[in-house]
Amino acid sequence: MPLHHPQHPHHHEEPPQSTTNTELFERMPVAQAVANLSISTILSQLITMIYNAADTYFIGQLNNHYMVAALSLTFPLFYSLNAIGNLFGLGGASVISRLLGVGKEEEVKHVSSFSFYAIIGTAFLYSILSYLFLDKILYILGASSHTIEYARQYMFYVVTIGAIPTAINLGVANLLRSDGHTKQASFGLMMGGILNIILDPIFIFVLKLNVTGVAIATLISSLTAAAYFVFIMLRLRHQGKMSMSLNPKHFRWSCFKPVTSIGASSALNTFLAGVGNFLIVRLSAQYGDVPVAAFGIVKKIDMLPINISMGICQGYMPLVGYNYASKNYKRMWAITRFAWICSLIFSAACVLGAWLFSTSIITLFIEHKATVELGAKFLRIASLGVPLTVVNFLISYGLQAMGLGKPSFILSAIRLGLLNISITLLLDHYFGMFGVISGQPVTEIFAFLISGSVYYVILRRLMAEITTEPTRELC
Repeated sequence: MPLHHPQHPHHHEEPPQSTTNTELFERMPVAQAVANLSISTILSQLITMIYNAADTYFIGQLNNHYMVAALSLTFPLFYSLNAIGNLFGLGGASVISRLLGVGKEEEVKHVSSFSFYAIIGTAFLYSILSYLFLDKILYILGASSHTIEYARQYMFYVVTIGAIPTAINLGVANLLRSDGHTKQASFGLMMGGILNIILDPIFIFVLKLNVTGVAIATLISSLTAAAYFVFIMLRLRHQGKMSMSLNPKHFRWSCFKPVTSIGASSALNTFLAGVGNFLIVRLSAQYGDVPVAAFGIVKKIDMLPINISMGICQGYMPLVGYNYASKNYKRMWAITRFAWICSLIFSAACVLGAWLFSTSIITLFIEHKATVELGAKFLRIASLGVPLTVVNFLISYGLQAMGLGKPSFILSAIRLGLLNISITLLLDHYFGMFGVISGQPVTEIFAFLISGSVYYVILRRLMAEITTEPTRELC
């Protein structure tokens, strides 16, 4: 590991706390180990997805497609906060897992402290910029005279004020998972999601605050979850159950490169996904507010298979990182294979469900006839890209877990930067708004051909090393 700090005998440091669950990481049957780390993560992802969709769902009950379109416009900006959480949260988590795998628990404190305060600082800067350029950003995103005020209300509370707690929630959850504290991480995310679902109807239908009410409910939920995450980190540290630390004295700028070199891939992946969403919103806006509303609903639904697959990825990532660092490649490969099978089976089932029940699913969100008809068509098209999207996610997370940040970063840039933007623009030119929604599925085909080839080469190299390893019981 590049993180290495000299010890100073005259400076007293508390003894490192061994928090690695060796039974879970090294000996537990693969299916059980992945389930142990993934189930609670998947549940939290589901709650988070419902929480993200709740705003659109409850606003949709007002049957005002301008309000729904306004929430759709803000999606790319909210998504960018996830990029901050991934940059320092997933990046730090990958480094921490590998440090634990080689027994360097003392250095974990420096990585966790750096990641935490880097999240806060970056989110604060994002908050300031969003406040200064709020209207300009919204008009660039495609806000119309009918949607600008609603979008402004939502953005102010959720992004301008809520940037720091939102980024903390995702980032700290990833850090906790890297040390095996998956249940605590999932509980925090689930708590925020459930609270938001409870508060939304109160602020909308009881207090009659509409979009502003949804935004305030989301802000309260984010603040509550962030407070929990800080509390649980401090408590686990005090109880000696965790090597990570939030103490500013452990902050080291030397952690910047190892953390961001890994996290940059996920951050870029998230950021470019936001850019892709912005592009679709912007292109859809030229066809009217109804396509924007339909797209926003479809993207919320589309997150179901993606979020569950990400839950599996986030659960198996610490296992892959730990076993890669300890050179237990056979177990690492068995874990990866199991995660792939589970993700692909579920994503295929989601495609089938989208094609069979598209109209009914869209109607759950809004009853505006034109939006429902268009949304059902959009959903069937968008669902076709889900299996390959999941595969590309699995490849990206796997590379990051092994510390291979550079190839993961390059693949993300190609997939969501070069391919997605160019293909979406091209399809819009020739096929109109249906070409816009087809951009993602077509992109995933070409992206898989590239990322799959790179991943195959890397696995071939690892398989060569595996043949020299002694046989170990995997399941």
